[in-house]
Amino acid sequence: MKVSTTLAALLLTFSVGSAYAATQVTSQQASQLQSMGSISKSVQAIDLDDAVNALAKQAESENASYYRVIAAESPDNSNSWHVSAEIYR
Repeated sequence: MKVSTTLAALLLTFSVGSAYAATQVTSQQASQLQSMGSISKSVQAIDLDDAVNALAKQAESENASYYRVIAAESPDNSNSWHVSAEIYR
């Protein structure tokens, strides 16, 4: 019962903040969600935040409600980023 109450509170918290957008979660939060697999994207972005925003949009297009960034790199500190995430229902 405690797990389902926690999950319900978690889902309510995130659904209030963004009705249609995929929401980034922590590893601890993700442990209570159902994985849909992983996604990755190579993008031109000014910084990590922009790269993660592009990844969030891809998560939304996959009909994911949540995502957790599992990798992000920018070779040679360029504007080219490769980011990966696990996505969740």
